[in-house]
Amino acid sequence: MMLAHANFDLKIFQDGESPAKLIRYRSLREADTFLRLTCSYDHGLGLFSGPRQSGKMTAIRSFVDHLPDDCSAGIVDGANLDVQDFLLAILRSFGFELEASSTNVLLNLIKVFVVRQTTAHKAPLLVIRNLNRMKPETLHTVCQLAQVRVSSQSALRLILVSDGPLDRMISAPELGAIRSRKTGEHELGPMTRAETAYYLDAKLRHAGIKKPESIISPRIADDVHDETGGRPGLIDQCVVKRLTAAQERPRFVLTKDGETLATINLTDKRVLIGRADSNDVVINSTFVSRHHIMLARENGATVLTDLNSTNGTCVNSRKVNVRGLRDNDVISFGDFRIKLLDPSSRQRPDVDDPSLADTSTMLALDDIRRRYEHDKLKAQMAEVS
Repeated sequence: MMLAHANFDLKIFQDGESPAKLIRYRSLREADTFLRLTCSYDHGLGLFSGPRQSGKMTAIRSFVDHLPDDCSAGIVDGANLDVQDFLLAILRSFGFELEASSTNVLLNLIKVFVVRQTTAHKAPLLVIRNLNRMKPETLHTVCQLAQVRVSSQSALRLILVSDGPLDRMISAPELGAIRSRKTGEHELGPMTRAETAYYLDAKLRHAGIKKPESIISPRIADDVHDETGGRPGLIDQCVVKRLTAAQERPRFVLTKDGETLATINLTDKRVLIGRADSNDVVINSTFVSRHHIMLARENGATVLTDLNSTNGTCVNSRKVNVRGLRDNDVISFGDFRIKLLDPSSRQRPDVDDPSLADTSTMLALDDIRRRYEHDKLKAQMAEVS
């Protein structure tokens, strides 16, 4: 189940390569160490790879943003660029505003700049994206830049980025200048399940959500990890897609004393609400039973089932056991109210069959049993590890 929030802004999951809040996980920290080590070598040239949406550029931009003020850095996307456009892109990434000129003039300008920087301060860093998608003549230019030296050190630190390993590519004789300078390589790995849950929690807290589990439950966090393979870019896309889809489904507004606590989106077939941690929506109140009610979607209709709660459940102030719901119905139990928002359900579904109560209760109890078994298995696995 995934929940929505009245004040929640999806932009927190649409930050792209420069997120407002950088959430560090093990692979990202390892990437930062690799980048720092590469720049520390006199001839530093690192090969940095990872699948699309794995967070490569997020790692690089974070690293570049924290470089010392006396270290110049540029980032260029080399995919399908001609030599002239490539050289112009490099100069502009270092802050030069130039019009198109001859290839030789542009190349010499870059050489003069990197030599002066290396002599006076620190060797500049150039990050080249999509090396595997560069034209052969442009790759030759990269080799020319890789050979510029000042005394005993190279005048330009290089990070060459691709979506896959580059070893086979740089083994070509034409790329010997790159191969001879390579000081290391690193492949950015995905997040673990636990890191995905932490990532989602941290992003939601940064967005101002005090209880992230009220937006994305632990079960949904696991589903998102399994669906995306732990790639942060895909995780963000998946969450946006799920939350957007959730807005189009029936939803319930949960309130207490007139204050809206959350909006419950029926993205799952059944939603359990009660005091116990095994529920989808946990309400910590002495007036709410451990497993109080179940909300279910059956053939396009929304059905409420009271799970033999101690204090009972009402719909529009009428006590019920099983009730088909329609738009704007208000469920009340304890001090809480839940209002159904489902414009497609103007007529009340006819589900007042006594046998339905037993069937719904058995479905809910079976769901509860499976969750207990799942939690027990997770606890056992944790003890083993």
